[in-house]
Amino acid sequence: FFTVKPSFDCFASVYDSDFEYGVVNPGSFKASYLKLIDWVSCFLPDLVFLDTQEHADYLAELTGLPRKKFDWVYVGTDEDFFKPVKRKKTGFFNVFFCGQVTPIHGFEFIVKACEMLADAKKIKFTFVGQNRYYRELRDSYKKQNIVFFDKISYSEYRDFVVKADAFLVGHFGNRAKSKRVIPNKVFEGLASKTPIIVGESEPAIEAGFKNKVNCMLVEQGNANAIKDAITALSKNTRLCKKISSNGFALFNKNFNLG
Repeated sequence: FFTVKPSFDCFASVYDSDFEYGVVNPGSFKASYLKLIDWVSCFLPDLVFLDTQEHADYLAELTGLPRKKFDWVYVGTDEDFFKPVKRKKTGFFNVFFCGQVTPIHGFEFIVKACEMLADAKKIKFTFVGQNRYYRELRDSYKKQNIVFFDKISYSEYRDFVVKADAFLVGHFGNRAKSKRVIPNKVFEGLASKTPIIVGESEPAIEAGFKNKVNCMLVEQGNANAIKDAITALSKNTRLCKKISSNGFALFNKNFNLG
């Protein structure tokens, strides 16, 4: 008989997620409770999967369980759903962002970059989000270069991704978690052959991301870096084509599920 070993696709620590949200203090009872949930969840299966090596290292250290229990695999995406389309010329350079808008996303830096680009008449932004933090920043924004949506369907989201001239995939927040993960949207942008702007992290560099080669790699926590990346792409069609082609090739080489 074959023995099937139970595994757990963890994806994220419940303690780490609440800590990044700023709703739990490290030494509190709640923190201990959340760490216990993480420990039990990782103790019971024989194998626990994370999305990067650095993330697996972190959870092994957090739980105190043997590192050999933890493995990792890139998230990837459905390349039959996210795939290249011919982009129609609109007369504008269209930049897209969609996210839950947690501290790891660094949405405040994105909004600041947009504010600095308010006089760039040919650059237009489309943002999608729906939590309180998103709404507060949306309601306080006084410029006219962003169209805000609260909620869209998954198909509508895909259409925005594949038709964008640049995709702000994150993570732009200067948080510990942002330095050990790769956003899901990275893979969706690459598969769609859309130029991506991604926050610089060790996992991204290890995965083969190179600035101005297959992406625009920017310093986390830096609105000026985001602004400069958008400006560079908007003014250089050749750079956009280079990044989109090389990014698509990187996806097919390292992240394609087929």
